[in-house]
Amino acid sequence: MFLSIILTLLAVVVTYRAFRLIRNYIEARKIGLPIVIIPFTWQDPLWIIFGSNFSWIQHLPFGKWYKYSYLGFVLHDRYSTYERFNTKAFTVVSPGKNEVMLADVDAVTEVLGKYKKWQRPRALYSIFTTFGENVDTSEGEDWQRHRKVISHGFREHNNKLVWESATKQATQWMETWESQAHERSMRTLEDDMNTISANVLMFAGFGQDYSFADGGLKNIPQGHTKSFAEVMTFMLRNVILAWATKDLNLPKMVEPKKLAQLRATKQELFQYFDESLRRGDGDFVKSFMEANENEKKGARQYLTRDELFGNMYIVQLAGTDTTSYSMLFTLTLLATHPETQEWVAESIGEVDQYEDGYPTAIRCAAAMHETLRVYGAAPSLARHSPNVQTINIAGQKVVIPARTYVSANLSGCSHDPKIWGDDVAEWKPQRWIETVHEKEQFNKSLDLLAWSAGPRICPGKKFSQVEFTAVMSSLLKSYRLEASSGLQEALDDFTFEVTPKIKRSRIDGMSIKFIKR
Repeated sequence: MFLSIILTLLAVVVTYRAFRLIRNYIEARKIGLPIVIIPFTWQDPLWIIFGSNFSWIQHLPFGKWYKYSYLGFVLHDRYSTYERFNTKAFTVVSPGKNEVMLADVDAVTEVLGKYKKWQRPRALYSIFTTFGENVDTSEGEDWQRHRKVISHGFREHNNKLVWESATKQATQWMETWESQAHERSMRTLEDDMNTISANVLMFAGFGQDYSFADGGLKNIPQGHTKSFAEVMTFMLRNVILAWATKDLNLPKMVEPKKLAQLRATKQELFQYFDESLRRGDGDFVKSFMEANENEKKGARQYLTRDELFGNMYIVQLAGTDTTSYSMLFTLTLLATHPETQEWVAESIGEVDQYEDGYPTAIRCAAAMHETLRVYGAAPSLARHSPNVQTINIAGQKVVIPARTYVSANLSGCSHDPKIWGDDVAEWKPQRWIETVHEKEQFNKSLDLLAWSAGPRICPGKKFSQVEFTAVMSSLLKSYRLEASSGLQEALDDFTFEVTPKIKRSRIDGMSIKFIKR
């Protein structure tokens, strides 16, 4: 009897998904773009959690669909599907929502720029609402309300604090090395970059000055059971799980250990945020609160306490994880490309002040841009419209049905050989620099969409650029990097967990040696 019920329910689910797949296929045919059909998608919460267990499917004769089913597949696919179809866009058809994968730079810029017409899908961006609505998840007038308050935390004055803190953290990091030739494992370097990035954010944003050497964020303050670093690291590595189980309320007696740990960690982070607000620490928090109090004097433009928590969370997520990943990947690439490493290092002067040091370190900035081009932090950005829309894709007018996902494929745009040349697959920071009147400057003919585009461009763009440049400048003017064998291969075999990650199983035994110049 029980088996009969289970089989009946399974048959209903399969039939329903098959119906949706056929219906979506018929609608996709009307769009007129090449079609890729997949039975499971990143839009399925269970597939997000368990899909990696079925990676063997892609090695079967009928398993080519698998690579399109996981979030961030474009980081590995890059431009290959577009070349195969000889197109700038194709439609992924699944039992979920149809998704148009767009790699036409002009069309992508239009979709990202017209934020009132093209909105962020609630089902997707709710992944970042663990602690409340924020500047990344809100839309329309709500977004303007969030942006108005949050933008006060990203003023030019704050960038000077970022430079000073990042330089200090990098110096303290190097002072912990005991020898002239210091070797550091990739696993340790991953932790190092997370620590530096978290410490910089806590100082420039939240007013807490931690030393790299003494543990800082790894210390457990009174009234807590976990350090702030432990809490944030756990949340960063389980963002998708937190989203997929957000509305799941299981009795404690049957709650899996992982979910119980997630629930306890969320409560701990909530406590940290609450304490930070009550103290009014740091430029971010002070700016948020001052702007919020000013808004309370007028119309309803202020943020609620949950919304302030939500923005503090998204700032921590974006400000720590994305910057630390870009620094780790760039360290690895510099170590495996010694000629490029020297090209970057030779341009770094002895200037330590932000006003003079940051503008002249454009080769460091070029290295960051190239890392984000090849291994972009945000591989694609999904949008949809409540109404039927028309997009001009490579000179062809394409009608997009209402509520169809249109994903700005940033990775695809960054690997179009017609834009970037035949060496598009190479990590080559030199492509970003041109010489005009015997002075180096950024190549203005190239555009990187890693921080999005239009009014909703990432507010922390310069924050991340300043931090990255300060750390790399401090390191490269003092040390030369050498890679262990196999490091480039380990880097290329990366995975995607909100941002790209080197597979932890691959970094065992891998290291970078730092040799005093």
